[in-house]
Amino acid sequence: MQNHKIIIGIGGNLKSNDGTHPIKVAMKAISYFNDYSINVTDQSSWYETEPIPKSEQPNFFNCIVFANTILNELDVLKSLHEIEYKLGRRRRVVNEARVIDLDLIDYSNKILRNKEIIVPHPRAHQRKFVMEPLAELDKNWVHPVLKTNIKKILKNLDHQNIKILNEKIVVPHPRAHQRRFVMEPLAELDKNWVHPILKINVNKILKKLDNQNIKIFNEKEILV
Repeated sequence: MQNHKIIIGIGGNLKSNDGTHPIKVAMKAISYFNDYSINVTDQSSWYETEPIPKSEQPNFFNCIVFANTILNELDVLKSLHEIEYKLGRRRRVVNEARVIDLDLIDYSNKILRNKEIIVPHPRAHQRKFVMEPLAELDKNWVHPVLKTNIKKILKNLDHQNIKILNEKIVVPHPRAHQRRFVMEPLAELDKNWVHPILKINVNKILKKLDNQNIKIFNEKEILV
């Protein structure tokens, strides 16, 4: 199966029903990606941004994720909507405040425009909160339709105010729960450890990672 490089825009400006901050909700969304055959390869810093169009809504928190997937573009979009629903989003009104927003920005540089899907995202180039974090990950990215480099696109968005919140510090590590070489030794030290976002015990996480082969070495084997 062919692997496709995709770009996903992530944001939100409402706390979840249990009071979880939008960034933590977004991180939980990222943690679900692997279950949908969306494998994250890189993530930008977090940015705080004003609502577009301007309104009395709270500010948004946004980032960009690069990922690989074997899914076709429609299945990716369906998966993103399922994750949104799982995290409490209900699509009712355009541009309303929301707990989570997952947008397919780019799908292997393809140009698709029909009733079911439009890629690249039709308004991505008009939004600094998409272009700024995307440029952080790939300064040479070129818009598939406009054939314009991202640096040039950003020059037209100087009037939009966004604020970087960190320099790619993301804890817990966004892919730690997908890696047996992390979870296995962690469980050796603390069998009761619970993932701060997923709220799942390390033993339960490990059951999903049985397909990953690792070998434990004892001290004698290392010293020989």
